[in-house]
Amino acid sequence: MNVTDPDKGLGCGSIPFEFYKEFQVKTGGYSAQYGRATGGVINAVSKSGTNEFEFGATAYYQPDYLGDGTELTNYAGAVFRDTTKNEYTETNATISAAGPIIKDKLFFYAIYNPRSFERKEAYASNARTTATNRWRETDSNDAFWGGKVDWEINDSHRLSLFGFSNDQSRDRTQVNYNALTDTVTTPANRIFSDEIQEGGTSSSLSYSGTFSETFNVSAMVGTYKTESSVIPGNTECPSVTDSRPNQASPLLSCGSGTGIDSNEIEREIRRVDFEWAFMDGHLLRFGYDGEEIKANHITAPAGDGTYAYNTIAAGATIGGTDYKNNTGAAHDYVSKRVFAGGGAFSTENYAIYVEDQWTINEQWFATIGVRSDVAENKGKTGVTFVKLDDQIAPRLGLTYDPNGDGSSKVFANYGKYFFPIPVNTNYRTASGIRDVTEYYRFTGVNSANNTPTGLTLLDTHINGTGAIPDPILSAAPEYSAQSVTEYILGYQRELNEEYTAMVRGTYRTTDNMGDDYCDREIDPTGDGNICTLFNPGKGHTFGKDENGDGKVDPGSVKYYSAEALGLPEGKRDYAAIQFELSHRAENLSWTAQYVWSHSYGNNEGGVNSDNYQTDTGVSSFLDFKASAEGSNGNLPNDRRHAFKLYGSYSLTDNWSVGLNSSLVSGRPVSMRGLSFPVNSPIPQPGYGDTYYVYNSTTKTYIFNPRGSKGETPWLFNLDASVSYAFTYNQLAGRVSLDMFNVLDTQQVQSVNELGETVSGTQNQFYGMANSFQTPRQIRLGVSLDF
Repeated sequence: MNVTDPDKGLGCGSIPFEFYKEFQVKTGGYSAQYGRATGGVINAVSKSGTNEFEFGATAYYQPDYLGDGTELTNYAGAVFRDTTKNEYTETNATISAAGPIIKDKLFFYAIYNPRSFERKEAYASNARTTATNRWRETDSNDAFWGGKVDWEINDSHRLSLFGFSNDQSRDRTQVNYNALTDTVTTPANRIFSDEIQEGGTSSSLSYSGTFSETFNVSAMVGTYKTESSVIPGNTECPSVTDSRPNQASPLLSCGSGTGIDSNEIEREIRRVDFEWAFMDGHLLRFGYDGEEIKANHITAPAGDGTYAYNTIAAGATIGGTDYKNNTGAAHDYVSKRVFAGGGAFSTENYAIYVEDQWTINEQWFATIGVRSDVAENKGKTGVTFVKLDDQIAPRLGLTYDPNGDGSSKVFANYGKYFFPIPVNTNYRTASGIRDVTEYYRFTGVNSANNTPTGLTLLDTHINGTGAIPDPILSAAPEYSAQSVTEYILGYQRELNEEYTAMVRGTYRTTDNMGDDYCDREIDPTGDGNICTLFNPGKGHTFGKDENGDGKVDPGSVKYYSAEALGLPEGKRDYAAIQFELSHRAENLSWTAQYVWSHSYGNNEGGVNSDNYQTDTGVSSFLDFKASAEGSNGNLPNDRRHAFKLYGSYSLTDNWSVGLNSSLVSGRPVSMRGLSFPVNSPIPQPGYGDTYYVYNSTTKTYIFNPRGSKGETPWLFNLDASVSYAFTYNQLAGRVSLDMFNVLDTQQVQSVNELGETVSGTQNQFYGMANSFQTPRQIRLGVSLDF
């Protein structure tokens, strides 16, 4: 049952470790029975009851950080990042029971997991252009529960009922904060709390049956409900950020500024799988895998919108507008953005697959399969705006055992993998989002809520009118699913009874990438009333909606060739070679790895980690031609070298120690701006980052291709553990101490890559650390089984 986040594909259901029986981690070359993923699959099996009664309990306590954190100030003395005051504590326990309800027939397993955490942290209201100016405290005290009932109908047939709940409600308090003096600057009557709802419930009914020595069947129906919602304690105070350089007292929100974001999703799952040993050496596997996802996602801002104060240099243009500062001097301005809308919509994904696991002889084994997926996405009105029925994914695996005794093997895999359109895309492109930004000069500020007064309108940018678009405005008819092709070649050998070595090469290339396109050549008004799903580098049919009513303008539907669009193909390639040496003995086991890898292209994929955009499938990449200029290079997740060493050693029958260490090279650093050459034949972008920075002194545009500003430092991390196992009568127990980041290394993980806050205005925080390694922590634990 798929418990991956259905909204954006980021994360999955959270389950305590004690609930699991075993894991399979498939980082490539996986079977045709798995789909809707382009990278890997984590397959987990939960515990079940047996004829023996078993009871267990665990308790873990993780106190506050033992490290000091880091404070980072810039040349003007502003505290850009400060982790020295951050705190995090967690308490976690489980109680479990398993055994027979009816011996040999009916079994149960149940677990209850009370858990609580408290986090306190300083942060910036705008991670790219604002110094640390907020203090946030978050706590949660919800419990997880899960269970399973298995019915052995007879020796050949079995039913299983499974379910869990990881509902979590978090209370979050946010206040304005002066990091330099470590004082709260929000008045006591303006401290607001928000409630965050996460997680949900899952349940399934599974059947497995053996009909003969050569034919098996399994089937499942299930439901996975999840929520990711924010309910603000105050909806009247708008969000306010102030990115004007060197402001002595930047303007802030009168409350948390958090808008309403209600997002509830339900995935209904059904699948049936067959295994048939139809002839000697052949195991045929085939089946059906389907899901329907229903979502209700509604967004509304706090107050009347989101306000952002900026400064524009003389002669510069506000990106996405026709306003140019011809006043002869820099001046302040404010933007007001209203982003609201949403509704109910659905997606249906289903697939069939067939695979032959063929034992050719004692030395050769082959897996030959193919999977065919169909995905249908529907908008707010229930009308299908995209249907992808051309997802044919062949899979081939070969294993050669030179000696025929299992002591060594050569293996090779070829596979094609498709990634469906996430539900978040339905919400963004087919539910009627009103997204309007207005730009003003102002003469004053309302002291009650820091909104501007004395407004003079400079320009308006419309990225969505709120009208529900016709299907052709949401997705071009030629749009096809995102896909990746993978090649793996490796060799593994047992050197002796204790040592095993492996070398493996992997290459993945993006065959087809999907995103949305909003350029003026499709919508000549330049207001971005439409953003249409398409595949970069290919020809598509687009329609226009100049008045923003959601209806395609009569006679506007036109096919544009790839050459006419003039956009590069979306590309993300990955090449790696891995060396591994493993040692397994009675008391000592360890694994050492080195991986050389290269991730390059012009787009990370569904999300952009370099500008913090998590709108899967509708990122700012290639919304405009200008966004692609300079985008090709080493991608943000390119860490060329990675060394790992992990293992455990049993000192005695009771005492054992373990370690997990890594040393990885830094990630590429870029410099992006909010400018684009005004004399370029390419239209000005409506919004978003470019690889140009405007120099207001020389009145020139500086081009900085992706990854051209060096790399972040190497990262070293060492975790260690020690445990003591004991028995007393029928009780077996273990006491453990885990320490994370033993050396308390505080190296930079990522840096601010925005070179300017607005056209011609230098970002004073460019190149400063956005994040550091988590300070040293310990976790105390005890587990009991009887």
